[in-house]
Amino acid sequence: MTSLQVLDLSFNYYDDDYDDGKDRIMTMDLKNLCNLEVLNLDLSHLYGDVAELFRNLPRCSPNKLQELDLGWNNLTGMLPRWIGQFMSLVVLNLGWNYITRHDPYEIGKLSNLTDLDLYTIKLDGTITEEHFASARSLQYIDLSNNALKIEISSDWQPPSTLEYVSFASCQMGPLFPGWLQWNVNITHLDISSAGIADRIPQWFSDVFSNVWFMDISNNQLNRTLPADMGSMSLLQLYLSSNKLTGQIPTLPQNLTWLDLSNNLLLGLTGHSAIGSANLRQLSLFSNRLAGHIPESFCKFQRLGVLDLSNNFLEGELPSCLRVMEFMKFVALSNNSLSGKFPSFLQKLTNVKFLDLSQNKFSGRLPMWIGS
Repeated sequence: MTSLQVLDLSFNYYDDDYDDGKDRIMTMDLKNLCNLEVLNLDLSHLYGDVAELFRNLPRCSPNKLQELDLGWNNLTGMLPRWIGQFMSLVVLNLGWNYITRHDPYEIGKLSNLTDLDLYTIKLDGTITEEHFASARSLQYIDLSNNALKIEISSDWQPPSTLEYVSFASCQMGPLFPGWLQWNVNITHLDISSAGIADRIPQWFSDVFSNVWFMDISNNQLNRTLPADMGSMSLLQLYLSSNKLTGQIPTLPQNLTWLDLSNNLLLGLTGHSAIGSANLRQLSLFSNRLAGHIPESFCKFQRLGVLDLSNNFLEGELPSCLRVMEFMKFVALSNNSLSGKFPSFLQKLTNVKFLDLSQNKFSGRLPMWIGS
């Protein structure tokens, strides 16, 4: 089958109830498939030495292999240095395996590479700008959950235009990675658990104006949130478990998921500061929010998760919250909320979790709570 251009054996996984539980070793010899452009073996329950698998790939000259997907398998061993010979590669996906490599500089030689996925394998060492010096086409990069240290100068301008950037659990701090400011086309940014102990830079809102998914949680970001975030395109924002202080400014109006929990935030400014009626999840627990829950919360009619626990909120709950028919998770514990058991909860028939403990509610539990 030497004319074969695409070979897709992906998603051939076994059912634990009907299979003997054995993974499959890659025994195919593909060296003579000189026209092969795409090889997709994602989630095929392959195991064995990744170097041996690479030896079985087409080694013709010129090599035409453009897409290699080996993700979600049980491949082990060390990534071979001669991977840099596959110069036609555009997509390389090795994520979710047990592949090791110290300082994988060979991948940086793949000048045509647009998508690089090395999520959750066993890489270690230090990544510098030299690793990406030849990566002129790179748009998608995921190095998350590896023992990597990212040491790139703030002045360095990448040779490519990055759009999807994920370095979760890679060590990038303590300073905020300034080299990201040259990537104004980023739409997905995950630098969570990256050891960043710095304030949010002034260029933040402008540079990341196109980002729709942002996760910078579990760092040590300090001081206040930028006042000009309202103009950003964010749909999902995760900044939990930092050391952010001050008031919550006006945030993007398209937000659907917002998590600012476990910070030192004091409260809200204005009446529509934290998103639009499209908000699905709002997590502000473990801050220093005080005062009444504002009536403006009632506009979040599609809200499914509301967590305001462990703050300093007081007063009665706004009765207009009864319009939140999609609500499934309500956590308001450890505040100073008061009044009778909120009768509007009778309308929220989809609620599966309700925590009103450690407040100042009074009176009797209503009869309808059992139905």
